[in-house]
This record gives sequence, C-alpha cells and structure tokens, in this order.
Amino acid sequence: MERNDIKIDIAEILKDKPKGTKLYCKLIGDCKVNYVSPKGTIEVYNDRDDYVKLDRYGRFNPLGEVLLYPSKDMIDWKLFKVTKNSYKTFDYVLVKCDDEPDLQEWTLFQYSHTDSYGNIVFVGGEYADAENVIPYEGNESLLGTQI
Repeated sequence: MERNDIKIDIAEILKDKPKGTKLYCKLIGDCKVNYVSPKGTIEVYNDRDDYVKLDRYGRFNPLGEVLLYPSKDMIDWKLFKVTKNSYKTFDYVLVKCDDEPDLQEWTLFQYSHTDSYGNIVFVGGEYADAENVIPYEGNESLLGTQI
C-alpha cells in the first residue's frame, strides 16, 4: 500500500489525460475522471453519477489517506503510463498489426480513447500499445504495407 507521507502529485499525472479516463476511488469504486482543475482539484464520477472531489494527491481531506488509484489492483502511480497524443475520437490511425508472426502490416483503425494504462483503444473495442500507433494523415502510403 502506498505510504501517506510520500506525496505523489496525481493531478500532474492526470492533467493531460482525456475526460473519462478510468480509475479507482476507494469512496465510489470504479470511476472516471471528470476534470482536473488548474489548481489541482481532481473530480471523478462513477456509473451511478456519484461525484467526488479530491485534492491533487488523491485525498478527500488533506490529513486523510490517498483514495484515488489507477485501478483496484494497481495502486502504484509510478506504473501509470502517461501517454500524450494528439488523436481525437474517430481520427484515423495506422496500427502495426502482427496477428501472424510472419506477416506484420500497417492497418487502418479509428481512434476512440487512451485507457488508464496508456493503451490506445479503437472504435469497436480493440486496442494496441501506443508505440504501435501512428497518425494516418501523412502516412497514407504505409497502409497495407508489410513492416
């Protein structure tokens, strides 16, 4: 369990993540980021529309314990990947697909969002590591080519 005397600036980690990034809060369970304010207030909500505001360190009270984590099973913020990309929902991207070990090629997908672990999620639910995804625009000639 994370020690409370070690402060990790969770607001700094989340500030560039998209709204809806999935997390876990001890108060409301599985939740999503609603916003991170410039002053570091983090607001999360769950599927029942329960909203909680936490400080930049993921605490409800400055003297309390950390309540916000990447997931229920992963409580180490140092392992939380921060992936910055400029993709917008429904942007076309090229993905390095390697379904068959002997054949790797660039395949076209539509970007949906980046999950809490830094994986790129596509429309339809498939996903890939961020390092295997590039913008389609400017790389159109790569579509269908072998890698």
